Parts: sequence; C-alpha cells; structure tokens
Amino acid sequence: AAIASEERLQGLAHDGSLGAFDLDFAQKRCWLSPAWQQLLGYAQDEITDAAETFRKALPPAEVVSGLETFFVTRHPGETTYLEPGRLRHKDGSFISVVLGVHRQFSGKGELHRVIGFHLALPAIAPAPGAGDVPPSSALLTDAFSVLAEAVIVTNAEGGILSLNVKAAQLIGCSAESSLGQPVGKVFQLVRRDLATAD
Repeated sequence: AAIASEERLQGLAHDGSLGAFDLDFAQKRCWLSPAWQQLLGYAQDEITDAAETFRKALPPAEVVSGLETFFVTRHPGETTYLEPGRLRHKDGSFISVVLGVHRQFSGKGELHRVIGFHLALPAIAPAPGAGDVPPSSALLTDAFSVLAEAVIVTNAEGGILSLNVKAAQLIGCSAESSLGQPVGKVFQLVRRDLATAD
C-alpha cells in the first residue's frame, strides 16, 4: 500500500497536481514551487509577488485578515494538519484541493513559518468533507518525499524535524541520521567534506 501511495504521489507531482509552498512570515519570504504555479495556470516566470499570488488563490472570505491570520486560526494546538479546500485558478475558476501544512511557532506562540502543499482533486470527485481527511502527517511527509525540490523542515531552534529524499541526497545524509541534528551542523559537515574533496 505504501508503494502504491508513493507511486500515486509521484504521478501527481509530475502532472502538476501537487505543488509545495513555503511561507516564512518571520523573514517575510514566500516560495512557490514550479508545480504549485503550474497547478494554478501560471508560467514559472509570471509571478512577481508570490505572497500576493498565494493570498489571491485562497477564497477571499477566508483571508480577509491576511495570510498569517488564515494559518494561525486554523486547527489550534496542531503543528501539522490536513484539510479540504479550494484554490482560485488564474482563469478565475476554483479547483478542489487538499491542503497539507506544517507550522512553526515561536516560544511565545507567534507563527513564524508555514511549509505545505496543495493536492488537486479530480474535477469529477466531490470535495471531501472535513471528517474525510485523515488528521495525520503521513500524507504531508509522503508528499514532501516526492517533490523535485529539496525540503528540510526544522523547529524554531534549527533542529531537523524531517527532510525529503532530495534534501537527503543534496546534503549526503540519510533522513534518519539527520533527525534532531541542528541544520547548521549538518551543512557544516557537508561544507567540510566538499572542501576536503578538492
């Protein structure tokens, strides 16, 4: 079942049905994967303001108070969650999606960062109800594992919570050996190895 699930997610990532995003509120940065942009009908070089594009893709009534508030008020007490939703395509139509999110909060409870994905549902399938999406981080983890981009999720202190296959290959560490390690230490080891390779 796990292999079938991974193959399905691989297919979704390749056909543009699954796109990732990274909203760093602390650093005021927003990244949208090429697949996320494709999902909503944008060319890769077409988006000039990623945060505004992301905000406009969400139903207007849900982001009246802004993106940060949108993500703070949902699922209190949960760091990772999945929920059904809708996104506005570039042409103005709405597409049904599943939103998978991992949130990072400061020690004072302020939202610092949101890393996640939107998984488009087939047009013929009805949008799932809130109870139909399993409240588990398994889909989030699996989705990150099939993205072409390297994804490393850390806690507020910089300790690695998870990394996908691409990130593990990039830094030359296994996912298991990297968990809990400070991200700076892992990259320091990589830089040292690269320096001694010459």
